[in-house]
Amino acid sequence: IYSTRCLLCPFFAIMVHKNFFAKDELMYRIWGVLRKNNKIIAQVVVSNEDDRLSNEEKLQECIQQICYELDLQRPIWLPKNDREFEKYNRAVLNQDNFMEMISFDSFEVELLVEDKKTKK
Repeated sequence: IYSTRCLLCPFFAIMVHKNFFAKDELMYRIWGVLRKNNKIIAQVVVSNEDDRLSNEEKLQECIQQICYELDLQRPIWLPKNDREFEKYNRAVLNQDNFMEMISFDSFEVELLVEDKKTKK
């Protein structure tokens, strides 16, 4: 089910379903949202269109950029997050995903997939 490769960076690993990266003509945009008391306190959308990178590297770089722009520690990606991301193209991370205390209730990561061919 899962590829033998996983995306790695300090304190952060993603096991990716092998069919997730089947298409090459996709632009990866990821929306990162911090919520506290059911209100958005910060959000950012990042994208990666670098055709020289593999799709796994595109995803990893987007998530790293979100963490940098929102000034977050890198989360620990749990198997629960794999299942959510595979099924819904989004994952909700909470205190269980962070080593240190966090000042928000949840960090949501949502993959926005857009076909390059339809973009003008």
